Amino acid sequence: MNNTDAYSRYLAATASGWELLEAFAARHGSLSAATIAHHDGISQAQAKRFQLTFARIKPCRALAAQLSHSLDVLHLISGTIIKVNPRHNDLRAFLDKMLRACHLKSVADAEHILREILATAKKPTRPARVNRINFAHKPDDNNMVRFLGKLRAEDARRIQEKFQAAIRAALRENESLTGDVAMANLMVNAILRGETTNASAPEHEYSPAVVMSVDPNVDLERGVINTASGASIPLEDAINYHLRNTGWVLGVSQTGSKAKLEFIAPIINTRFSTGTHRLGVMLETLMCARCDTPAIFCHAHHIEAWAHSRRPRDWEDLTNLCPVDNSLNDDNPNAPPRNGRVERDERGWPGWKYSPDGRFHYNPNPVFRHGWRGTIADILANQA
Repeated sequence: MNNTDAYSRYLAATASGWELLEAFAARHGSLSAATIAHHDGISQAQAKRFQLTFARIKPCRALAAQLSHSLDVLHLISGTIIKVNPRHNDLRAFLDKMLRACHLKSVADAEHILREILATAKKPTRPARVNRINFAHKPDDNNMVRFLGKLRAEDARRIQEKFQAAIRAALRENESLTGDVAMANLMVNAILRGETTNASAPEHEYSPAVVMSVDPNVDLERGVINTASGASIPLEDAINYHLRNTGWVLGVSQTGSKAKLEFIAPIINTRFSTGTHRLGVMLETLMCARCDTPAIFCHAHHIEAWAHSRRPRDWEDLTNLCPVDNSLNDDNPNAPPRNGRVERDERGWPGWKYSPDGRFHYNPNPVFRHGWRGTIADILANQA
């Protein structure tokens, strides 16, 4: 294909956006954006954009097919129509109006036209909100959660006045400290500990997992835990030992290079003594087997669905999957692959496979391997 042919095809594609979207929908149906991106070699964001645009324009598909909008204009209309409140407006009528108004218009003109149409939509009346705060759902790479708040001017002024003396004192004592960090420290200390003058970084109490390698056929019968360092601890003492900030005792057996969780018991936090299977799953990989969702927000996913396996439950059958990935998982391993499914490799690690004979795709986040399975893997590597 020469350059002229390539450009001609591009112009043809941009002049018939709805035909492209219908062809896309016919090709992929209800497949997930991740699966489409994997099969077609496009980005997941691009696949998702195609899906959303098709779904939002579909109510007026006959009109969209009749008019010759470019794909870029259809994407613009798709992004605008979702800003129209369906409880106070006729969504289909607005979509029809947008499609007709943008007929034969350039992207720049369509953007201006859509902005004017959107301004005519009715908006719900809401009482003025004051003193509101929001927390981000997920921490960033540094385990920090974004905090966003808006306060009435009078309340903000009084808070600043209350903390100013402590902030100035903290800055004099610590040159590396900044005003915003000192303010954050003061807020945490005031809310959690009732301290309104301490601007130093608050001390946090952690509960890391204590992983102990055991042979369940011998150690549990004798009531003794053999640690990886060779020490023996009575099981009852290990469970009841009131050691500050130690968290949980996990018993893990080793078969070759594979680790398996045998039991879990709380040392201090007895209020978590129920739901041991759930805790074992959370502590294995600390996050979703496919994305960065922390384990606390994940489902305990059954790799072998009961409807298709009918086998007893064990630790190997459970892993962390966030609600989105859990809904995408192909539960029936014998059915034709659609989105893919989570499985375990020969070492026990959970990974995503797009097809039964495909390769494993592991979560690349380093935290994924910081749980008890990763700790045992490190121990085995050092023993080799």
